[in-house]
Amino acid sequence: MHIDSDRKQFSPSSVGGKPLGENTLNSALMSFSVGSPDALRKLEEGGFWLEAYRQGVKGDPMRAYQVVDRIDVLMQPYRLEATREYLGSGGRQQTYRERRIWHAVVHFAQELASGYETCLQMFQAGVPGSPQLAPLVPTVTARAPGTTTAPSGTTSGCPASGLMMRLFGRS
Repeated sequence: MHIDSDRKQFSPSSVGGKPLGENTLNSALMSFSVGSPDALRKLEEGGFWLEAYRQGVKGDPMRAYQVVDRIDVLMQPYRLEATREYLGSGGRQQTYRERRIWHAVVHFAQELASGYETCLQMFQAGVPGSPQLAPLVPTVTARAPGTTTAPSGTTSGCPASGLMMRLFGRS
């Protein structure tokens, strides 16, 4: 199932007379929700889904935010579990598994930031549906890692930093 194949998946309304439960909603959104029990594998797949969705997002900033936010929420326990495993093993990237965990966590964080940045870019461009995202811009900005400026006023180096500078009129 394509991640964006049915817009009604995010609606808490009913389908066929039955309300969508949280597990049904998650299963419909994330085809891997019943897959591998390994937190690392799920985190790698979450990063893949973020990247794939971001590259294929059409032009609905609210929908993009909903998908990125849902993946963020779904992946939080797996990200924490993988991070605990990495830190518990010493965190020195000496084994293949430690390097794989490091890469998965970093890749997921980068894709998460890029997903939120895509929402902000669509909002800034004024694509149809942007006014719906307006009340969420502070939330999206806060959740996108590295979208703030450093104390000295220089950008933090994240791609969203320049966007935030333009949004707040400091370009």
